Amino acid sequence: MLNERQEYILSAIIEDYVSEAQPVSSKRLVEKYALHVSPATVRNDMVHLEELGFLRQPHTSAGRIPTEEGYRYYLDRFVRRKQKPRRMHVKLIAIAKREPNERERVHEIAKIVAKLSGESTFLSLDDGFHRRYGISNLLGKPEFDSVDLLREVSSIIDAFDDTIASVAPRIDQDVNVWIGGDNPFGPHLSTVLIKYTTAKRAHGILGLVGPIRMDYGRNIKLLSEAKQLLEQSYE
Repeated sequence: MLNERQEYILSAIIEDYVSEAQPVSSKRLVEKYALHVSPATVRNDMVHLEELGFLRQPHTSAGRIPTEEGYRYYLDRFVRRKQKPRRMHVKLIAIAKREPNERERVHEIAKIVAKLSGESTFLSLDDGFHRRYGISNLLGKPEFDSVDLLREVSSIIDAFDDTIASVAPRIDQDVNVWIGGDNPFGPHLSTVLIKYTTAKRAHGILGLVGPIRMDYGRNIKLLSEAKQLLEQSYE
């Protein structure tokens, strides 16, 4: 479907947009990513990517931004296939080893994941206890600067407990990713989440919620590490 250059251009647009939250132009791609082709060639590739539904052009900009389908392609093609085992984040390890109480360890890991990801985290324990961290991270994203969207996201946050209960049976043992229209937490959001079972057989769910414009590679890695630490024995 895509040749190597087109795949590279799609990944570059997504990574640039995730970082800068601004539409990406062909001129910027050529200058920043040393593509060694003309802006006109890149524009043609961007038009092709738009025709395939991977990019769209905001009305007020000459640049392009990713669509949900673009993110899904990027996730399957670049993030999941190319993830390699890397050293765990030292702050996660330190929190896990410092807190002797299992329940408090879960809470501290959820807090640090919110801080490291820059997203909002939610935590569900098997006794029905729910907690959310980093809500200001979510509400502070530029995607939600309109009153209508902010109101919608606030309503989604209010309904978190019910949503968590309804999606729990759908969560498998891998890191689960739901993007936009596939996301039961809301069509303007993406969710990355895990199920875990601690050494003492307590069950829970830990998830990240943020805009569709999120760093999926980083967030999947963080939750994968969190799952390993939550399931370890510390006795």
